[in-house]
Amino acid sequence: MKTIILIFLTIAAILIVFFSAFSLNTIVGSSMSPSLKPNQQVLFAKYFLVTTRTRGDIVIYNRGGDTNFPLVGRIIALPGEAIKVSDGKVYLKSGNNVTLLNENYLHSDSVARANIENSWVTIGDFKYLITNDQRDNLHAINLNTDQIHQNDIVGKYFLSF
Repeated sequence: MKTIILIFLTIAAILIVFFSAFSLNTIVGSSMSPSLKPNQQVLFAKYFLVTTRTRGDIVIYNRGGDTNFPLVGRIIALPGEAIKVSDGKVYLKSGNNVTLLNENYLHSDSVARANIENSWVTIGDFKYLITNDQRDNLHAINLNTDQIHQNDIVGKYFLSF
């Protein structure tokens, strides 16, 4: 009897630790295609485990304090960087260094669109520009509202199945 209780408590402890450290989510819609597909199950590591946020990370985040329906997106610009969308391409500027953003995770025919084009917009302190992988007129990058505070980023992509 003690062995059964010990096994039960061990399994319960493992599950508590697992669900405290990870978030299991279902992808709704095709905004992250081709990287993630609709109805795909995705495991995100919660950010108290993973403290670094880097360009290209797929993350789960809350927008505007709404924790009921977390969103999934990709970090494309970091705090303090300037970004410009021009001629369907995304450019980054840090200091005097301007580079074309390499987005090899997008469909080859993807064309970037934004609410502000051909002008540099600086990403705010403690904010990251997070957008989806679908780049068309319906899914344009919003250089204002797609800036997400680091405290609203709750997890980083870990595994999908």
